[in-house]
Amino acid sequence: MQTNFFGNIIPMIGYMYIYSMVYIYTGANVHGSFTDHDLPPGFRFRPTDAELVKHYLRKKQLSIPLAGPVFQEVDATDLYSTHPKCLVKFLDGEREWFFFIHEDDNSDHDIIIRRSTKARVLAENGGGFWEAWKEEDPICNEDGNIIAWKTDLTYFSMGSNSRAKKTHWTMQQYRIVLPHDVVGSSYISSTADHEKHSQREGVWVLCRLRRGREYETSF
Repeated sequence: MQTNFFGNIIPMIGYMYIYSMVYIYTGANVHGSFTDHDLPPGFRFRPTDAELVKHYLRKKQLSIPLAGPVFQEVDATDLYSTHPKCLVKFLDGEREWFFFIHEDDNSDHDIIIRRSTKARVLAENGGGFWEAWKEEDPICNEDGNIIAWKTDLTYFSMGSNSRAKKTHWTMQQYRIVLPHDVVGSSYISSTADHEKHSQREGVWVLCRLRRGREYETSF
């Protein structure tokens, strides 16, 4: 009896794992991110940094159609001048959203942080700002090649006394490595075409927005 039980349950567990991986990869669109309502209860879209770069950011940069979740495109100025809570819809306690923003040579100001320490990005509405609290981190593929850079930012709210107060909102930004970033990178070695495409189309940045534990209800 015990043998039959384990003989039946082990294949079932394996099937459920495969089933979950398929669903995690083939989700649908949602406001600002990926909808969990199209998944069985309990399943969430939780990609790694490398997966985000390889399957989403790189393809977006090269204008290759994306399979699975389609992240919303948000104007960079809107992203930085709007309080994070106004950018997203709260569905079933969701605490993570994904966006694409576009960087080009015609940008009025430097809104993308590049290897800067504690550089502020001021919100135009005066309500707060994003601050990077460390230098960019490299993201590597399985061969050890740098394929992207990641920047961690925290949102600070400006109070009535003009003092900045740290909030529970954080954001990670990913930008793909271009040929002039890493000399000899085999990940993009094919890409004289890639570089020309990026210069023509501008650079896409993928943002992962997260809502942590609230310090105060006003945030």
